[in-house]
Amino acid sequence: MAERASPDIRGFKKIFKIIKGKNNFPKLQIYSTPYSEAFYWRYNWANKFCKNKEVLEVPCGMGWGTSLLKSAKKIQGIDISEEAINEAITRYKNNKIDFKIGSMEKLNFGDNHFDIVVCLEGIEHVDRQIGKKFIKESHRVLKKEGSLLVSSPRHTSKEHSGNPYHVYEYHLHELIELLSGYFIVDSIVRRTVDDLNVYYIVAHKIEE
Repeated sequence: MAERASPDIRGFKKIFKIIKGKNNFPKLQIYSTPYSEAFYWRYNWANKFCKNKEVLEVPCGMGWGTSLLKSAKKIQGIDISEEAINEAITRYKNNKIDFKIGSMEKLNFGDNHFDIVVCLEGIEHVDRQIGKKFIKESHRVLKKEGSLLVSSPRHTSKEHSGNPYHVYEYHLHELIELLSGYFIVDSIVRRTVDDLNVYYIVAHKIEE
């Protein structure tokens, strides 16, 4: 399986330590790792835009993040990995969340189908041509006044972070250029995790 966020991976697990509390009584202290903190932050950020909306998340991986979009009315997760989708169905499928195999370059849904498309740190995992097709497809499947939420990391000083799963890491201006013609950018938030700058973009659909 490709690079996936999972609550089972050590880097995403919370750390529990016994420390001295008041009057030297032992106290349980819970710490987040930088990766788990960043993961929860981005889904909390996305949740603000998904309230009572019909949402598509792509790629959804094994569904952990999809399950955190609790404010959404209905969510469809897609991923190219059959293994990931099978795990997502087993763990997180319910009457509000569904999963199926699918590709970023061809979203197998009708026009004007979703209120929100969510792509959190996924576009760097495909080449630039597929990235362009994904933006066009997102525009097609979004309803009038629909929005795309997209985030992508880039090394703070190098052309590439060295992550073998990242096919292409975008400069911010490249992401904005990729969206142009299909979306208008509403807001951009930058966060730093280790040696990566991660850009979180909200953009609304341009009507044809």
